[in-house]
Amino acid sequence: MFFFPRRTGQVSAFNNRVRVTRNAAQSIPHNVETKIEFDTEDYDDNSEFTAGQFTCTQVGYYHFTAYGGVVSVGLNQAMVLAVKKNGVSIIGSVHRPGYTGDMYCVVSSDVKLNVNDYLEVFITQTTGAAKNTCHVKGDPSFTIHRFA
Repeated sequence: MFFFPRRTGQVSAFNNRVRVTRNAAQSIPHNVETKIEFDTEDYDDNSEFTAGQFTCTQVGYYHFTAYGGVVSVGLNQAMVLAVKKNGVSIIGSVHRPGYTGDMYCVVSSDVKLNVNDYLEVFITQTTGAAKNTCHVKGDPSFTIHRFA
């Protein structure tokens, strides 16, 4: 249910929204799926993001976007950025082989969540050695908004 904008500024009946980022580079081992440890909350209206994961407090449909990267990836090396639901179901991933330099990926989709379902972001890279995540303000990031 949506409301038309009013002078009060209310535009939606849904207040489940989170945006988190990482404030420093994180080391990602070679070929090991590693959870991104977000440490900065830009907003979290219902305190749904703790311990590196978003935990749903209201049944509904949610849109998520995860963004992240790895520094100094060589030719024919790859990275995967994945969002998992309840630690098992991969609900989105991107794989970009054959790129030289810093590599970024975006995963964005819609998902139905029940109370206590949770979402986490993982990154894997295959460069042959540990690499850091790319780090600028707002990178990596994870945003979740309930829309229905």
